[in-house]
Amino acid sequence: MNTIGDRIRERRLELGMSVEVLAKAVGLKPTTLYDLERGDSKSTTKLHRFADELGLNADWLETGKGVKLWKPRVSFSLAPISDGAAQPLHPESSRATRVEIRGNAIMDKDGFWTSAQKDDDVGHVKWEASEGAFAIQVGTDALDPVIKRGTILVFDAEPPVAGDYAHLVLTDGREAIMEFLFKSDVQQTFQSIRGRQRFTFDTGDIEKVSGYGGQLPAHKRKV
Repeated sequence: MNTIGDRIRERRLELGMSVEVLAKAVGLKPTTLYDLERGDSKSTTKLHRFADELGLNADWLETGKGVKLWKPRVSFSLAPISDGAAQPLHPESSRATRVEIRGNAIMDKDGFWTSAQKDDDVGHVKWEASEGAFAIQVGTDALDPVIKRGTILVFDAEPPVAGDYAHLVLTDGREAIMEFLFKSDVQQTFQSIRGRQRFTFDTGDIEKVSGYGGQLPAHKRKV
């Protein structure tokens, strides 16, 4: 990770945050954050805002050196008080949901599946997710170092947002994990995660696109 944008993207994906959510939190347009993560912009005046929102040490975020995490990200339940303001009561406890791992996917450098283990031994993960969510475990080094072998990616029924990962199923049976870029009424454009190769598909050739929910290390897999 050589740039600030690389480090922001890595941490954002670790936390399962979308580009839109993080951009709003730090006071930027999503397109500005997208440019920063892609390397089109090399610096930002919002460095400390990013560090605070992502729970990062600002020095590490700027240089990539030293201690990475500054403080854990904690969400709070808010309760109204007499003057109409709100104050934190206690950290929220996430409701764990069982999300099945659909397969241990072997992919080429562009993210297209070449094969997948799909049997009763694949397992599941605990994740707070919407109905219809599923997980895929990466079984190849083809996407390394962006996504390492063994990483478990969670996808849900929500459509993807620009700059996030997406699980793509085409009508010809091919499946892929790519970065979603944009869409029109007749086409959708994606980009390979590692090689940055763009792929544009006609809407009629796409069976389903699932948005990115987050990722977990391999040891979180349960059987």
